[in-house]
Amino acid sequence: MAKIKIVTDAVVNSTACPDDIVSIIDLPITINGQVFSHISKISKTKYLQLLNQSSTPPQIGSVAVTELETLYNNLGSDGSQILSLHISDSFADTCHTARQAAARSNSAVTVINSGVPAAGLTYQLSEAVRLIRQNADLTTIVTRLQNILQRTRVYISINNNSQLMIKRKISRFRGAWEKRANIKYLMRFANNNFEFIERTTDDNVISSFWRQQVEQMHQQDIVSLDIIYTGSDHRAQKIYRLMNQEFPLVPITLQLANPEMMNYIGKDATGVTYLVG
Repeated sequence: MAKIKIVTDAVVNSTACPDDIVSIIDLPITINGQVFSHISKISKTKYLQLLNQSSTPPQIGSVAVTELETLYNNLGSDGSQILSLHISDSFADTCHTARQAAARSNSAVTVINSGVPAAGLTYQLSEAVRLIRQNADLTTIVTRLQNILQRTRVYISINNNSQLMIKRKISRFRGAWEKRANIKYLMRFANNNFEFIERTTDDNVISSFWRQQVEQMHQQDIVSLDIIYTGSDHRAQKIYRLMNQEFPLVPITLQLANPEMMNYIGKDATGVTYLVG
C-alpha cells in the first residue's frame, strides 16, 4: 500500500502534526497588499490588535498554486498519496488553490474541504494521522473524516457586528441599525457556512443559550471540546468553568481565536466547538 502524507493549514493544533506525516501551509498576513507576517509567526493577540486598531484591516493571503504544486510533487516523489485537508473555504481560499495545484501535480492528491473552522479541522487531522499510523487506506480515511464532520458542532455568540458586515453576512444598512440598537448574535457554523440562530439585545438570552447547550450536550457523548474568544474572555471563562464542572472527563481547551475565525466573528465574540462520539 502506498504511503499517505497530509498537507494542511497552520491553524491546526501543532501537537496533531507529526513531521513524518504532516506538512503545513503557512499563509501570509497582508496589510494594504503588503506581507506583514504569516499565520504561524504572528501571535493571535497581535492579530486581534491589528484587527482592532488598524485603519486598514489585515487580510489572510493565499498560497501560490505553483508553490503548492511543488510541495505535492516533492511529497509524492516516493510514490506517496497526498491527502490535502483544509479549513472550510468560508474562511480561506486554500482549498480552491489546492484543487488547482492538485490538477497540475504529478502526485496523486486528494483535496478535502473539512467544512469546519480550526478546532474541527484539528479533530479531522488527528483522526487521519491515527488511521495512517494503522495503515488504513485513503478511502477509509476520507469516509471517517466525513463522519467526523457530521459529528462536529460549532456555536458562536457575537457582540460586535463589524466583521459580519465586512464579510457580507449582514448588509451595511441592517448592520448599522443593529449596531445602534446594540444587537447581539447567536450563530452556528453548519453546512459549511454561518447560520443565524437569534438576534437579541438581551445579554441574558445569550447566557441562557449556553446553559441550554450544556443541557443538550448531556444527552450526547462529548469527545472533545474547544472554547475560543476574541476581546474580553469573561464569557469564555464562565463557559470554560461550567464545561469543566459538567464534563470533567472531557479534554477542554480555552484560547484566543485563530486569525481566520477572527476575520468573521470580530472583536468581541465567544465560540464553542465540540465533537460528539
